[in-house]
Amino acid sequence: MKNKDYSKFITMSPAELRKHQWTKGLPLSLVGIVVYLALIITGHKPKDYKGVCSYFEVGKSWGGFEMGWFFVCATNVGEGTKQHEVGHMIQNAAVGGFTMIAYSIGSALRYWWRKFTTPKTPYDSWFFEGDASRLGTEYVRNIEEKKEK
Repeated sequence: MKNKDYSKFITMSPAELRKHQWTKGLPLSLVGIVVYLALIITGHKPKDYKGVCSYFEVGKSWGGFEMGWFFVCATNVGEGTKQHEVGHMIQNAAVGGFTMIAYSIGSALRYWWRKFTTPKTPYDSWFFEGDASRLGTEYVRNIEEKKEK
């Protein structure tokens, strides 16, 4: 939701955040079960992203998408994309439900529209995309700082 207060979620441990994927974020996480199993069956191996969540690398040069408790991305994406997907994980934990499904559908449609047109706006100009980038960057930075201590 626009102007949602995510402060409680930014400070959660990865385990706490994952737990919320199975309560408020249940609808997207259930879809994620199907995607996770399909990836395992097709020989993909999950990786660990900084102790925050699992992720899969598939293909090249396309970006990524979040499935509740894990994400999928291209093999050649940078940290910014991975952090962005963690931001969507935080959104799923906080907003969840069918609102997050709507965000996911909107994000996918927007991705494909931008791929085949000349976009005039930055990728993060939609509030939930900008929120995902900001939240993921902040969350991963917090996790890395805790590991350094």
